[in-house]
Amino acid sequence: MINTILIKNGEEKDLHTINSDGTWLSSFFKEFRKRFISLLSICFTDFSPHMAFSLLCMNSTGGTSFDTMNLQENKKPLSRQELNFLLSDIDLLRLSHYSRNMTDFNLISDLLPIIANIYFNGRLNGQQQQTTSFSLDLGQAAILLGVGLQRKSVDFVAKELELPIEQGYALLNKSIRRLSNHFDTICRDSIELDSIMEEKSETKNNSKRIKVSHFDVEE
Repeated sequence: MINTILIKNGEEKDLHTINSDGTWLSSFFKEFRKRFISLLSICFTDFSPHMAFSLLCMNSTGGTSFDTMNLQENKKPLSRQELNFLLSDIDLLRLSHYSRNMTDFNLISDLLPIIANIYFNGRLNGQQQQTTSFSLDLGQAAILLGVGLQRKSVDFVAKELELPIEQGYALLNKSIRRLSNHFDTICRDSIELDSIMEEKSETKNNSKRIKVSHFDVEE
């Protein structure tokens, strides 16, 4: 049995008593989505991927356009340091090998909940880094949700989506390939940024040494 809470739109003056800028509903929806993601493998495993996905992809105004970009709105992008905390270099290598059909699905199945949480919590937004925003296709996202967040087998999710099992594995492989490539881009951008910062620091230090040397000559 599912308890439902209905929210009635109030008058404009009532909204401003809750939040001066009228964004209380958006904040409420973000909190709901975060908790819903955490509970998909516990309380909502019986939900079909279609139902769970439709709830996650709605925007805060109640739109049901199934726009996967809604998942990436106004979130802090994943940094290289955070990615390294969640996925080791060996983990990233395993994902890369699977995406290129170089290893078996069982060797990366433990990583699916991690990468699914990263994606569905909107951490692949590229607004604050060189990396562009990332979004999976509907089919790829649905299979990742069922396997990664609801902890179902690929066979079972494919059946729920009314797809051949082979197509289910193919969609999952494509989603992991795109995610793996995006993770590689995050790592590459971080290395390039570190290199730029190091060059700037070295240039600044050289400039200081030149000034000190010039001062000594004058003395």
